[in-house]
Amino acid sequence: MGLFGITLDDLASARRRILGRSPGRYFEIWPDVFERGLYWVGAQTKALLGEGQVPHVVRFSVEEDRVPIFYGVTPPANPDVLPAPESVRTRTLAGRGIGVALVEEGGARPSIEPAGPEDAYFYLTRPGANRYFIWRLFRSKEDARTYLRKHRVADGALEAWLVASEISQFADLVRPAAAGGPPAGPGPGSGGA
Repeated sequence: MGLFGITLDDLASARRRILGRSPGRYFEIWPDVFERGLYWVGAQTKALLGEGQVPHVVRFSVEEDRVPIFYGVTPPANPDVLPAPESVRTRTLAGRGIGVALVEEGGARPSIEPAGPEDAYFYLTRPGANRYFIWRLFRSKEDARTYLRKHRVADGALEAWLVASEISQFADLVRPAAAGGPPAGPGPGSGGA
């Protein structure tokens, strides 16, 4: 399984094509918040793009386990309401994050309001969960260290990752897709997978 940075000719057309060929199947295509025309998808959505014969070019690939998710010292009481890990990771990549932490869960008014798509804080919930989740992505290890110090967060897993991970920034995480690989989809604009 993997995560992919792709380009599409037309996002709306891609959505219609997937829905037309796979009605009722859930998928996510996250636009990169800093680069227009780049989208982040997980392996399941990438498979749906292939099934729907949606032309796309894979520009980047990332192994899932290289984007850690930290649930903190008090994980949600019911993990079944959490968004899928693939969803959290692709949204994190769309914000150019290298890791992500769950900050808040609730059903009423949140204490944090993300300022916009470029904000390091974002909402992401499982469809139909009736709960909100606020996440904090980290764009670098230094960003994560600053977050831990500022908010006095005690998360052993996050602290261990800061020590052990060789990934310091987004450029260390993403790999350009291999040139000359098999086509990612039919039609013009298809490229290596």
